[in-house]
Amino acid sequence: MKKKLLYFVCAIVMICVFGTLMTKYVSFVKKTVFDESSAHLKEIYHQTNQSVQSMVGKNWEVMEMWVPYFEDAKSDEKISGYIEIIAERTGFTDFYFISDEGEYNSIDGNKGYLDMKEGLRKLVIDKENVVVTSVVPGKPEILVFAVPCTKGTYKGFEYSSIAITFNASDLTKILELSSFNGQSSNYIIFSDGRILVGNNVDNQIGDIFNFVALLKNRSDLSIEEVKKIQSEFSDDEINVRLVNIDDVPYYMVYESAGIEDWVIMGIVPASVVNSSMNDLQQMTISIVSFVSIGLSLIIIFAIFNNYRNSLKKKDIELMYREELFSVLSNNVDDVFLMIDADGNKVDYVSPNSERLLGIKDIELEKDVRCLEKLLPDNNTVSVIDQLDTIAAGSFCEWEREYIHQQTKDKRWFYIIALCREIQGKKKYILSMSDRTKDRNINISLENAVSAAQSANRAKSTFLSNMSHDIRTPMNAIIGFTTLALANIDKKETIRDYLGKILSASNHLLSLINDI
Repeated sequence: MKKKLLYFVCAIVMICVFGTLMTKYVSFVKKTVFDESSAHLKEIYHQTNQSVQSMVGKNWEVMEMWVPYFEDAKSDEKISGYIEIIAERTGFTDFYFISDEGEYNSIDGNKGYLDMKEGLRKLVIDKENVVVTSVVPGKPEILVFAVPCTKGTYKGFEYSSIAITFNASDLTKILELSSFNGQSSNYIIFSDGRILVGNNVDNQIGDIFNFVALLKNRSDLSIEEVKKIQSEFSDDEINVRLVNIDDVPYYMVYESAGIEDWVIMGIVPASVVNSSMNDLQQMTISIVSFVSIGLSLIIIFAIFNNYRNSLKKKDIELMYREELFSVLSNNVDDVFLMIDADGNKVDYVSPNSERLLGIKDIELEKDVRCLEKLLPDNNTVSVIDQLDTIAAGSFCEWEREYIHQQTKDKRWFYIIALCREIQGKKKYILSMSDRTKDRNINISLENAVSAAQSANRAKSTFLSNMSHDIRTPMNAIIGFTTLALANIDKKETIRDYLGKILSASNHLLSLINDI
């Protein structure tokens, strides 16, 4: 009995010791995993932050180089010609001359007011370079880079600053990370949590508009913790936290961008960040817990079987993707081409080229320069001739008017050309998006707005005229009624007044009947 009790106590002690060791080991591994993952995340997002700062600094630097030319330019034609040249090199969407009051004048002479909020004071009074978000009617949200300059005039417009704009969504490309299997969601936010731009790839999180509101409503953080995080947005150091959003653990990384009140923010599923460390932890525990040849053989067989199933799954996924891409290519209004930089040989053409361009994919594969037949005149530069100007890893975009080779209809295409290194070879990926319907819709909307404005003016004129015409008999009715009340004892006088009131009333009735 005592021996059994001793065995039982020893077993309990061994279980407690083993449990304590395993608890400490798991705690140590978790801390190690968090420290290693945090260091990795800090390095990656600090590089992203530097990329954002580099992009902003580069834009300011080139704009400061343009200022002396504008000061020395002798005519508006030279200034506009110079702007067209730098626009092709830089790729900005619009160029503006800015006055002290925030009004702008484009190179085409279009004028308006550019709301730069506090940025206008920094630009005009403090003479500092600024980058702000703003909105111009009829366009998406834009990113404005502005630098002060010596006061000058352009087409009679006095300016003290120059500015270039990009679509705010262009920042998304800088936030795209190849790390973490593309499962990191990255943002640039304001200090109050509002999202400037982002590339949210996590469907579980969904579309969000304010990051602080997300933490308050959907995370396991308290209000005090959220406020503490907000206070850290202005820190010079990069911070990493482990937070649960909708009961799913995420690594949250944030660092001040050093530009306005921007903050670089990233959230990555903890399972993705810790995947390699978790595998190591499980393997270690397996070795410690089950040191046997039989279990090793089982693990080897399981790994082999999992690898074989994974290959089979990948083959199926690849087949599905190919089928899906084929279906999409035939049903979307985008033509895709992959062109080898060596001799402009076409490696791939989507099968919808005949529907959108009037040229069969076989013809494009034989000679990509048959695209030049679509140009309405010989003065337009062919996109093919401009491909060799694109550096590896970058892209260019154009808008072109094409003539459908079969129907002879005019069509408008938005073209993006990307240059990539694929297996050591330079390739151009061409996306030709048919925007004809959008352009026609915009024209129809403009015509509808013009017609509505004309109708509104006609209505206002009609109401003004009718108001004047009705007022005259009404004044007569009111006036003679007042006189009748003042001469109530004079029957003849009242009879005369009532006759005039009746005449004015009939006149008023005829006006109302004519409406």
